[in-house]
Amino acid sequence: MIEEMLIDIAEQGYSPEDIKGAVIKVLQPFFDNIESLNQYACEIQLLSAFEFFIRYHYESEFEHGVKSVLDCYKNAYREQKQELWNVVISTYSIIAEDDNKMWSIRHNKLDLHNNDMYEKMIQIDWI
Repeated sequence: MIEEMLIDIAEQGYSPEDIKGAVIKVLQPFFDNIESLNQYACEIQLLSAFEFFIRYHYESEFEHGVKSVLDCYKNAYREQKQELWNVVISTYSIIAEDDNKMWSIRHNKLDLHNNDMYEKMIQIDWI
């Protein structure tokens, strides 16, 4: 779907620089490292994220869910970097089975005080 969106935007006369600027503006609130955002703004993963933020901009639950998950990952990264990577790698196949799972996030009384990173991640309810 991102390909169709990009084709439509280009046909409307927007340049690649315009698109990159829009991606950066929309995703900037979710990045601590703005240099990384600038560097990778036109990579498919961030373009896909941009598409979902445009599509669901009117649903506050979507933005709240993304922020909750990012906060969880950021806290986990600060506390136990290697364990976090183990969790990300072990859950990647689940997310990859259905692209929508990555963006269909609900918050189910996540226990942020639990020290088990894997348990924290699986407490996130993927629909």
